Amino acid sequence: MKNALVLVVGLALSAGPVLANDYFSPPWRGEQNTVIAEWDTWTGFNTTPAPFYPDSWASIPTLLASPDAQAYDTAQYYAAYDGHNDVVELNGIGQIDFLMPNFSGELFTEIWIQLTYKVDQPTDLSFLIDTSPYTDDINGPQLEGAVTHADGWVTQAYSFTILPSVDSEMIALDFANSGSVPVYVDDVIVESVAAPEPTMLGLLSAAVFAVIRRR
Repeated sequence: MKNALVLVVGLALSAGPVLANDYFSPPWRGEQNTVIAEWDTWTGFNTTPAPFYPDSWASIPTLLASPDAQAYDTAQYYAAYDGHNDVVELNGIGQIDFLMPNFSGELFTEIWIQLTYKVDQPTDLSFLIDTSPYTDDINGPQLEGAVTHADGWVTQAYSFTILPSVDSEMIALDFANSGSVPVYVDDVIVESVAAPEPTMLGLLSAAVFAVIRRR
């Protein structure tokens, strides 16, 4: 049995690899037991069961397992949209899952997610998190930073804390409540750290937070 954390966030209008739109890096980046992966060009993007891989990723120390991603249903790739190259459109039931391997054996896993997107009217962003092994102790999200760019695209960062540290997690980026409103995602950066104590605790803030079990 896996754990699924569903988070809905209201969206307003408007020492690793070199990363595009990297505005809000976690304080522990580049330290021991960290993993970082970036999806920017969406190379290999597809909506079949076959996974595709990040443009770049790194871990300290080296992990054998690689991060990957999988897209579903109405998700679509565009070579260019509104002045940005390599963009994925999500709407309706469109969804992308990001699988991140971690270092286990510590008390906490902390997750940090940055994404750059554009949406023409307010909609809801959902994160759904599955952990392996199972745990239902997931705190978050905490909005760590947000910037609206001159061209109307937005970059935001969110953090989560998982207790205890887990071997891996699947993080779904889902705009299930957007209906016919398209949401365009330029890039996504996912990072994790296994630590003996959290450097930050995810707070519920104004977000809607629920924990369900997926069988």
